[in-house]
Amino acid sequence: MMFSSRKFYLPMVDRKLYCRKEMKQMIVVFASKRFVTPDTRDRDIIINTKEKLVHRLRQVFQESKSDSSTVDPWERLWRDGLTPWDLGGPTPALVSEVQQRPNHNLWRTALLPGCGSGYDVVSLARFWDDCQVTKKEKQDTNSSYQRTVVGLDLSETSLHRAKQLLDESVQTHGSFSRTNILLYQGDFFAGPSAWHLFHAEKPSNKQDTFDPVSVDTTNNPTFDFIFDYTFFCAIPPERRHDWGRVMTQLLSQKLHDSIDQSGELLTLMFPYIPEPRTDCPGPPYLVSFRDYLAALDNTNTSEDGISLRLTTPSPYQSKDVVASRFGQEMVGWWKFESKKE
Repeated sequence: MMFSSRKFYLPMVDRKLYCRKEMKQMIVVFASKRFVTPDTRDRDIIINTKEKLVHRLRQVFQESKSDSSTVDPWERLWRDGLTPWDLGGPTPALVSEVQQRPNHNLWRTALLPGCGSGYDVVSLARFWDDCQVTKKEKQDTNSSYQRTVVGLDLSETSLHRAKQLLDESVQTHGSFSRTNILLYQGDFFAGPSAWHLFHAEKPSNKQDTFDPVSVDTTNNPTFDFIFDYTFFCAIPPERRHDWGRVMTQLLSQKLHDSIDQSGELLTLMFPYIPEPRTDCPGPPYLVSFRDYLAALDNTNTSEDGISLRLTTPSPYQSKDVVASRFGQEMVGWWKFESKKE
């Protein structure tokens, strides 16, 4: 059985993960149905290739003598094409999960930190552009009813690729009619005031005088929807509480058209394990539901005393999970709720 080289770049694709402490690297055991084959030789080739990719990725961070939240190692990885987390297309579960949310039609702004090549930015923008326009939106020409998708990344190289993908989408499918797309370069933890506009794509029905920066990064903006996938797992565990603090600050507490609904945070937890582990190196770092709970604990509350809570009894696996990540990709939806005494 032959395997394409592209499959080698799908990171952490198995159902079982464990750490080999003496080697200080993650060993991947292929157990998903997609890769099960009687040919042990092919399986071993894939495992060895994956080990080398993960080892080389972590070596880049060691050589840079910095942690995984600084710009240099990420820029180097993108420049060298060492991006095993990149699916080469949009995340299948993103749009399918969003369209099931009862209030998604109320969302006006979205943030995708660690947007990389921009596949999910374009996919979400196209989905919003194709959504049925409400009667109120048809009658209202105010720009607040135009939707805005913001992609953020540390790497300039990745943003160049995102712009190229955006240009190709416009050439193939035409301009966006109601959705602004803004690409920013900057550090998520530094906050919006430190982000720099890299590219702006305005809707085709906007006038030339339209200011593309409809999300004012100088005035503490908030977002109605935030999507995190392969971002949390790239952050050193000691910075996860900072991730929770910034998420709490960036997510809208009240939607534009609703006084009792907050924005929503979608986390695709990957590479997922049932219980926290601290003995495995990264990035990517293994993640568990308890890791997210700890990052979004009661100390990360707003001034009004509300905090982010999981909206479902427990994380679940999407019906559109990446096939090769079956069992390692869990969905978590979070909203603001009053702090319980």
